[in-house]
Amino acid sequence: MGLSNRYLYDVTIVVRYNKEESPKAPKIEDLGDTIMFSVPVGDIHGTIGDTFKNLNFEMNIGNAKLFLNSGSFENLDVDINIGNVEVFLPEEGEGTANIKVNTGAAKIIVNKDTGYILHYTIGIGAVSIDSEKDMIGEGTYRINPEKDVKYEIWIDVGTGHIEVIE
Repeated sequence: MGLSNRYLYDVTIVVRYNKEESPKAPKIEDLGDTIMFSVPVGDIHGTIGDTFKNLNFEMNIGNAKLFLNSGSFENLDVDINIGNVEVFLPEEGEGTANIKVNTGAAKIIVNKDTGYILHYTIGIGAVSIDSEKDMIGEGTYRINPEKDVKYEIWIDVGTGHIEVIE
């Protein structure tokens, strides 16, 4: 399987899953300007570098940890039914991250030298920014307001917790 290098140059993804728990194997699809990862049950641990246009992760049950090293992206979409996701956003680059967790937690690690706009919706649970601010419901929060905005982050958690750490 050849991944398109038109937008994506350096990706290392490790997917762990148990065949007995999930007979369906993880799937990677190259859709031209979108790379899509689909994992029924398991864990994703990955490092993404350079530049990509669209990167989509779908997971039914499991955990995802994604390190975005450098470069820019237009869209990062992470959709987890039950589980947890951690996304490490780089200082250099810009883009939009859309993260949805039905039940579980979302943790975003941001750089203190970069500006972010966080749009959040949480059903049952709370949003914390650097363990200082606790917010509920839905809203918009500007992280590092004195810095130029490089990332727009949309997080939707049904039941669980959203944590943003600098």
